[in-house]
Formats: sequence, structure tokens, C-alpha cells
Amino acid sequence: MLIVITINCILGDLNARVAESQVLDYNLVQSYPFINEKRASKDQLLNAHGTKVLELCENIGGIILNGRQIGDVNGEFTFCGAMGFSVIDYGICSENFLNFVGKFSVACKPFSDHMLLCLELDLVAVEDPKTTSSNTNSKLRWNSAKSDIYVRNLNQLTTTQVIDANSSVNAQIEALCTIIRQANGPPQPKTCFKPRSFWYDWQCERARKKMLRYLNLCRKFGTAWHKTKYSEVRASYLQLCDAKKKSAENQIILKLGSVSNSKDWWRLANSMK
Repeated sequence: MLIVITINCILGDLNARVAESQVLDYNLVQSYPFINEKRASKDQLLNAHGTKVLELCENIGGIILNGRQIGDVNGEFTFCGAMGFSVIDYGICSENFLNFVGKFSVACKPFSDHMLLCLELDLVAVEDPKTTSSNTNSKLRWNSAKSDIYVRNLNQLTTTQVIDANSSVNAQIEALCTIIRQANGPPQPKTCFKPRSFWYDWQCERARKKMLRYLNLCRKFGTAWHKTKYSEVRASYLQLCDAKKKSAENQIILKLGSVSNSKDWWRLANSMK
């Protein structure tokens, strides 16, 4: 019986440590000069699971992107937790898929002990003539305090930029939307704090930013002190979030016992979703 396996791309936690193993064939690297022949990795351990993953890659023609592709040339840690730091999450693709790979990176986003694997693809976008780019633009917010500036900019742009009346309706609409966006000025950065959940406050956000700073330092220097400090800061952040959530839930439960009508009861109950 003949079994044919076609691999395109695999991303995820394989619970395997392969160190800097898998050296690509010289002729393959010549065909794809944007990848490195040898891999780099901050994790120098090769375990039994890693050996099996390497055998699998050899059998199906899988190419490990960690520590080889643009965006992760140093082989960043993908697992940062209480059990230590390691590379156990991988991006693996087949040779024919390399043509679409633009960048592979390990993002510094500690939503869990496992970092995010980011794979950017170079694909050709086909424009749908039935849709216009104005439908995908971000919403402009009106600021009454700056209305005079907007009107002055709009009057100036409408006198200097002429919309071609002989062009299509969609082209004229797009040109008008461009003038409106230019009159509005560049987008302003968001400065106000917006909670992620009903219990998430500025203390949680400050602890999260502190955790990200130590994670960046850990990825940059990789010393034992930085690893220990990041683990401590992350544990404190998770404990703080857990305490804030329980406290907020208990307050809502106490309020539920004192409401006098069903409307207020459901309003409080729905706020916990």
C-alpha cells in the first residue's frame, strides 16, 4: 500500500525540542535564498520527541521555519513559564509552500506560557470590482472642537483637487472619500484606557505592561535572572487578575440580592458575560 502525504504548513505546539537540528540541502537554499541553510535556536536541547519530529520532517519533506526564516533568525523561545524556557512550538512547511512565506516570527504576546507564532504570507490579492476600498476604511469620528479646522481643510482640498466627472461612479466616490479623509487629518493615537473585561482595571494593565517589559528583556538577554524575574512578574500579574475578577463578581452577586425588579437583575447578570 502506497501512502502519499502532502504537507503545506503546520503551526503549533509539538512538545518537542530539536535544538539547532535540520540542515537544509545546499541546492534547496540556492533556490530559496531568503532562508538559512542552518538553524539557530536559543534552546540547545534535543529530546526524544524532537528526534521523532525531525524524522517526520525528513519523511514528508517538512522544513522548520524557527531560527531560519526572516523574523526569527535567532530562534526565539516559544515557551516561557514556570517550568523553564524552551522552543517547543514550530512552524513547519513544505518546499512548495516556501514561495508564499514572507516572514515567520515568535511574537512577544504572553497570553499563555506559549508565545504566538506569526506567519506572514506573500499572496496576490484580487480586487473585487463590485466593492470599493471606501467600504474597508476605518470610521472617522467627529470632533466638534475641531470643526473649523475640518471645514477649512475641506474647502482648500475641494478647490485644489478636481474630481473627474468622466470617471466611473465608484472612482468618483473613492476620490471624494479620499478628500474627506485628508481633511480630517492623520488619525490620532488612542490615549484613553479601555478595560478588556468588566473586572480589568488600570492596575491590571500596569501589571501587564510590566510583564511585557520583563519578557522583552528575557528574550533579549536570556540570563537566569531575567527568566526568574519574568516568571515572578507573570505569576503576580495572573494572581492580580484572578483577584480582581473574583472581587468584581462577588460585588455583582451582592447587588443581585438587593435588586427590586427583573430588569435591573438581568442588567447585572449580563454584565458578567
